[in-house]
Amino acid sequence: MYGLGVYGINEEENQLLENPQGICANSRGDVYVVDTGKHRVVRLYNPGNKLEYKTSIGSQGIGNGQFISPEQVALDNSGNIYVTDTGNSRVQVFD
Repeated sequence: MYGLGVYGINEEENQLLENPQGICANSRGDVYVVDTGKHRVVRLYNPGNKLEYKTSIGSQGIGNGQFISPEQVALDNSGNIYVTDTGNSRVQVFD
């Protein structure tokens, strides 16, 4: 077994993770990580040998697209993203 990538060592401050929890990926190389400490979901990309930051969704709050202590993330076959928004007692779905 060997590592395919590491994320979180030399990233810019806004790209660093704070208390990452759930993770999921698809066959295209997209990797989604729940960043519980920053109340968001981070999308990384794995081209095969490293993890690259692409974007994030969410911020702290109670509105649509906002989270309080999200914990898990999942994808379906259509590419929808499901996030357990623990602090708001709900699941949010993104396309």
